[in-house]
Amino acid sequence: MVFVGLFAGFYFGIYRTSVALTACELSKTIIAPSPVITKSLYNEKTHQLQLTVKNYGTMPILLIDKTLVLKPNNANKQVSLIMTSIPLGLNIPADWEVTFNLDLWKVWTGFMMGDVLETTLTYKLPVSNDIYAVVHLFKKSNKKNNDNLIENQFWDNQVKVDTYSKSKNSHAKK
Repeated sequence: MVFVGLFAGFYFGIYRTSVALTACELSKTIIAPSPVITKSLYNEKTHQLQLTVKNYGTMPILLIDKTLVLKPNNANKQVSLIMTSIPLGLNIPADWEVTFNLDLWKVWTGFMMGDVLETTLTYKLPVSNDIYAVVHLFKKSNKKNNDNLIENQFWDNQVKVDTYSKSKNSHAKK
């Protein structure tokens, strides 16, 4: 009888654990995605900010529009500029990365060292009528990459993305 009781308890314990794990895996697949801006570069010649956006979720994302706020380094002498609701209409499929340019020449041609450009991307999910936003800061630096594009003085997310991808791949191999 003791063995029957132990066996029954062991069986039901395993069953409940597998049900809980299945529920966790299911909830992971329906967690809403969010766009992650992995890289931002500024092109001085064309006055464009190049953004690389990755969708890590399991659902597509519709980028609706963008808002640009330029905060000059010498805010006492120059006013901040704001451009809102500039249409994007860009679909990003699940687990996909896309790169696009934001034209600044219409707004600001005097993007100086230390100026900060705050970019807000509004997006929508296919399962909701709600609208979400992600904000990214770009501060002009004196560093340039191999393509002669100016790098973000603030921390870009590429290092975090690389670390996440490596840990994800190492867990998948186990």
